[in-house]
Amino acid sequence: MVTTATLESRLAAQRAGSESDLDFEGLIFIGCGHTASQLLWAGCEFDLFSLIDRDGPRTREEIASALKIDAQPARILLDGLAAMKVLRKEGARYANSAAAARHLVRGKPECMIATFGWQHHIVYPGLLDFIESLKANRNVGLRRFPGDGETLYQRLTQDPKTERIFQDAMSGLSAQANRVLAQVANLKDTRHIVDLGGGDGSNLVALTERYAQLRGTVFDGATVLEAARGKIAAAGRQERIGTHPGDFLVDPLPADADAFLLAHICTIWSPERNTALFRKCCAALPPGGKLLVFNMVTDDGGAGPLMCALGSPYFQAVASGEGMLYSAGEIEGWLREAGFVRTTRQKLPMEHVLIEAVK
Repeated sequence: MVTTATLESRLAAQRAGSESDLDFEGLIFIGCGHTASQLLWAGCEFDLFSLIDRDGPRTREEIASALKIDAQPARILLDGLAAMKVLRKEGARYANSAAAARHLVRGKPECMIATFGWQHHIVYPGLLDFIESLKANRNVGLRRFPGDGETLYQRLTQDPKTERIFQDAMSGLSAQANRVLAQVANLKDTRHIVDLGGGDGSNLVALTERYAQLRGTVFDGATVLEAARGKIAAAGRQERIGTHPGDFLVDPLPADADAFLLAHICTIWSPERNTALFRKCCAALPPGGKLLVFNMVTDDGGAGPLMCALGSPYFQAVASGEGMLYSAGEIEGWLREAGFVRTTRQKLPMEHVLIEAVK
């Protein structure tokens, strides 16, 4: 016998299931995500969100005039951004959403415009070849970028404009993430840390600010180190932070380091190459030396989080053809295999972890 209570229970279960499932609007948003991305980047390129932040909510006519575009194109842009909830419609005026005010206004601490520039100029065109990259199991999308080399990073050294876009994005990401890194990394007994693939030096500037005894070295490509030296000089850290040009995968590592940092590096490479790099770091460290791995990671179950799942296709199709975002458990397994005897894990905001491995 089916009672009223039973029916209500079934309906409640159905409602719960439908709320956790993908709905039609969500499916459309995914399927038309390329259009959503272009609308967002157009707003960034026109600096629309900074305009609204500075002048307050504006009408469509006021925005069209400020952006120097005609009324109908302005309507298409503004209606799209409002439908996606990037902008809020307040009567006849458009205002920034809370997320836009926080992340899309130039000069604010958590501004992500440079990150979306990397998405637009590098990730977006490269992922046109995503299906072919899956079939071939290599970064077919690299053909969208001129130059020689089997990875994006090699080709960027031959394309200064695109390299600047990439480094600006990485610097922006580091500026947000390294605040957390500097707060949680335990380096009170460390004298010399080498940041492998350290980019513009943001990580070491933050770490040396926190630890007065710490000396650092940025190990990266020659063209990248030009920007690093500028940032180091601007911070007044020339006496404590040096640079070391080279390819840490093939070149010898500095012999006097008692710690290495790999920040956002493991996602680039395969499990085999990561394990080999960990083993190389272990061999170069003294007993008690540390390897710090700072990275976004997926859940151990492999179904998210969304930010990580959306990051992996870039590594497959463009960056290297062999990387992805891995779980913390996988990284810890490679560290043990490489010879590290003890690992500790700290879960951090923005889907990051800091894993400390001791030789």
